[in-house]
Amino acid sequence: MLITFSGIDGSGKTTYAETVAEALRRRGLPAFAGRPVYLTCKAVESFCEAQFGSLTSFVTRLDPQVYLHALMADWLEHLTRTLRHHEGKIILCDRYVYDVCAQLLHYRTDPAPALRLLGYFPRPALSYFLTVSPEQARARIDRRGQAPRDLESLDNLMVLDQAYRDVRELLAWSPVERESTFDFDTVVAEILAARADERARGSAGGRYGGGPGVPAADLLRVGAGE
Repeated sequence: MLITFSGIDGSGKTTYAETVAEALRRRGLPAFAGRPVYLTCKAVESFCEAQFGSLTSFVTRLDPQVYLHALMADWLEHLTRTLRHHEGKIILCDRYVYDVCAQLLHYRTDPAPALRLLGYFPRPALSYFLTVSPEQARARIDRRGQAPRDLESLDNLMVLDQAYRDVRELLAWSPVERESTFDFDTVVAEILAARADERARGSAGGRYGGGPGVPAADLLRVGAGE
């Protein structure tokens, strides 16, 4: 069973995935939070830091497509090692391919290569979108006590927020919206209900089933109960 959490930086994706996974484990369920290791992305960032003095200089000093192709490679590795083997488990994804699409639009790059790969990824049982204003997200990032990345500036968060709106319209993606107020109990209850329904139907989810080249709108109609 696959559960995904999406939203702009600072919306609480990691907190939700890890906290809900722990709550489910306390109920004796095989749940865990996960995301790609991002080894390929880290290689690009390391090069940019060594060559240009900034981890995120790929946006201005390289073609952003370089980084985004690395990002898709890391997601394909995560698909092969983890997501394909979700039967009998509850995997809570801190980000998903929808977030990759939002980044593509954020960096104003061609989304076609990523869209052609979407058909290989499992359909989430529940897809959450955590709503938070860019101003609130920036305040949370500041409270982390770490130096914010260039891409976490308020201006960039506003651009990314619009990119998510565009992705939802472009891909007919209808996630379950939750205000980013950390209402973990509600999310846990929804996942338990979805799991019971999935087990009653004898379904464990699976690929979108289309493979490459299937229209994105047909692949991503995965809101509550779809």
